Amino acid sequence: MECTTHISDDDFPESGADQGSSRRPNAVNVIKIVKTLGSLALLCFSTVITISLIFNRSTEMSRISPWLALFILWGIIIWLAMMEGQQACLVGLTGVVDHLVYKDSHPKAYKGTQLAHRGDNLNKYVTGRQLMVLLSVFVINLAGAPLPGSQNTGFALPIAVQEIFLSSGVAIILMTCLIGQLPPQINASHCQIDFIDNYFALFTLYTALIIEFSGLMHARVT
Repeated sequence: MECTTHISDDDFPESGADQGSSRRPNAVNVIKIVKTLGSLALLCFSTVITISLIFNRSTEMSRISPWLALFILWGIIIWLAMMEGQQACLVGLTGVVDHLVYKDSHPKAYKGTQLAHRGDNLNKYVTGRQLMVLLSVFVINLAGAPLPGSQNTGFALPIAVQEIFLSSGVAIILMTCLIGQLPPQINASHCQIDFIDNYFALFTLYTALIIEFSGLMHARVT
């Protein structure tokens, strides 16, 4: 038996109108696209001139070896991303620590949350992680920030651009924030278990706990 009932947009005029209007870009979407593309362009520009600085030996670490500086720069930024995202995961999973729903599917994430939420380990992790973040930013500056008075990127950049992006440190700040901090925090808040289900996350957790255990951060007001 064939169905002879036919439903068209004419039967639902309001729905059809809403659907048509949703396909048309509005001012809010246009502004969002412009801001996204502008931010992406600034990030790409900052990355290019920072790498150029490194290979022109215009940063502190690149005077030893440009390739070493480049490797350390990206390695620390990636590690910083794990630190930023992991904290959001461990704090967000506080209410499901004792649940076994992800013990088998995400064993490394389960192991990490069990360790982090044992006793006051979460507070210890946050303490050790804070020192790790500060050290990471310090090393990133050594690897990618220009030397005082040195703005040799290999490009004929206007003086105003050099002052804004190089002398003031905006280029390395954009790289650090837009790669190593904001995206991992946002992604981790939506994929908490998946984000820390790896040995890199466990290594970061153990490192933070070891730093706190060393007592370097114990001189604080309680």
